[in-house]
Amino acid sequence: MIPYIGDFRTGVTVRYWWGAFASSGASITRGTDGSIRVYKNGSTTQRASSSGITDTEDFDGVTGLNVLSLDLSDNDDAGFYAAGNDYAVVLVGAVIDSQTVNAPLFQFSIENRTPTVDTVKVAGTTQTAGDIAALITTVDDLLDTEVAAIKAKTDNLPTDPADASVIAGRFDDVDTAIAAIATGASAPVLHEGAYVLKEDQNFPDGTVDVFVGDTRTLVLNLKDSDGDPINLGTATVAVAQYTLAGTLVSSLAATVTSAADGIVRRVIPSAWTATAGTYRLYATVTGVDTVICGPLPMLVRPL
Repeated sequence: MIPYIGDFRTGVTVRYWWGAFASSGASITRGTDGSIRVYKNGSTTQRASSSGITDTEDFDGVTGLNVLSLDLSDNDDAGFYAAGNDYAVVLVGAVIDSQTVNAPLFQFSIENRTPTVDTVKVAGTTQTAGDIAALITTVDDLLDTEVAAIKAKTDNLPTDPADASVIAGRFDDVDTAIAAIATGASAPVLHEGAYVLKEDQNFPDGTVDVFVGDTRTLVLNLKDSDGDPINLGTATVAVAQYTLAGTLVSSLAATVTSAADGIVRRVIPSAWTATAGTYRLYATVTGVDTVICGPLPMLVRPL
């Protein structure tokens, strides 16, 4: 079977290596070189010229080693080598080991195995240099528009965002807090409220809902019986916890954070969340007059 050695571009040089052997199998030099013929597309008409065909016998002094070169740019037989065609190369009239040999050597093709890509046409229309320049400008303008849109979004990002290690650390903090609650250990300080505590309050503003062992910063908004914020001025405020039976657990000073608005803060001590149950919180304002605000329900849930 005659070998097919590939599909070549126009104008290149095709090289093929082959050996001459005696009947014993030993490599020998051809007694008569014979001639090289090139046929096109199965036609019986061979290439009319041997120009561009180089048959090198005993290449580099190696007995029986032959190299055949075809220069496809040679146009001595005008138009013979052309894209879209198949070729067969044969050896004719050679004498090897005293025997006349006519043998096919190889086949090849010129740009006849892969789809043609026309680099000067777009959708079948020939493009001028101006067309291509305009296309490049269109693409460039589109990129400018898209880049500007992306920049408008990214301009809102912080210039120094937190790196992965900082974010990972925050997740670790959350995990630690959850673990602390689950084991009954002291939880991290959280903010609870602001709850409204009125003077002589009958309808509580929500419930402080915590678990055993929780510690939180409680924010209270103290108001008079008319619902107006108590101007604390230089008054002092204490927050007390009572059982439902009216037994005082403890009374602790609160920190005034906004006197005009009647806002105070008090960290819930661990003593207030040590035992599950329902409690009542009262805030006592001591100034020119003494005002008691509350009660505010407090539910301590078991773990």
